[in-house]
Formats: sequence, C-alpha cells, structure tokens
Amino acid sequence: MEELKNTILNLIKSGSSGQYDLKTIGNILNLNSTAGFVMLNKALNQLEDDYILVRNKNDKYFLAEQAYIYRGIISVNSKGKGFLDLENYSISISNENLNGAFDKDEVIVKILKKVSLTAGSVVKVIKHNTTHAIGTINYVKNSLRVKFDDEKLNNYRS
Repeated sequence: MEELKNTILNLIKSGSSGQYDLKTIGNILNLNSTAGFVMLNKALNQLEDDYILVRNKNDKYFLAEQAYIYRGIISVNSKGKGFLDLENYSISISNENLNGAFDKDEVIVKILKKVSLTAGSVVKVIKHNTTHAIGTINYVKNSLRVKFDDEKLNNYRS
C-alpha cells in the first residue's frame, strides 16, 4: 500500500495541477481490475485522510500544498494569535480562525486567499498538545468564568 501511495504522489507531483481523477490515475497505473480499483481507492482515501492529497468538487486530486493546505505545529501567543511556520514564511491565524487549536497542537491550516497568502484558518486539529489546564473558576454576572494559570489559554475564544 505504501508503494502505491508513493507512486500516486510521484504521478501527481510530475503532472500539472488538477489533471488527475480516480479513473485517470487507475488507467495510468494499469489498475483496471476490481481489486486494483479498490486498492487505488483505499490508497487515495488514506492520502486524503492524512491531508497529503485533496480532492476538489470535480473529483480531481491535488497535492495539499497546491490547494494551499498545510500541516504543522501551531504556535499561539499570549494575545491568542496563532502562527504556523513553514520553510519560507509563516501563516498568521487570527483568534477567530483557531477553531479549537491551542499552542503546540498539530493542525491542518488552509490559506485564506481573499485576505492574504500569509493569513490562514485551522481546518482540523490533528493532535492536541494541551491535555490539562489549571485555573480558578469565578462566578461573574450570573455565569461561570475560568481564569487559567497559563495566560495563553485566557485569550482563547470558543
């Protein structure tokens, strides 16, 4: 299965963006039998689940980077703003676009093209780094409020 996934990735990397669908990939790789098709479908699904490949509404496959989707460890500052550092630049993620991500979580981030190529939004939290939070619970204006010892958590909005 890993060999097939690597072959698919090499095929998509070598071609032009968005030229491959399931049928085209199957034909190029000579996976025309039912068993071959099932194996190809499973491999593509795994690559999608891992956010290595993405599929558009026309069922064409792209590398995640071609669709401006990146995976990494997010850094969240004390003001609640997140950053995903890549090789050449950093993606800034506003507090409203953290979508449940905390400092040092493993996340999937999509670039918000309309704003800027350096502004993004968390699409999915792969793995939370924070498993426990310590703080004080206060009753304020008929509601409960938590003041966390870690200041980074106090600026988080759900």
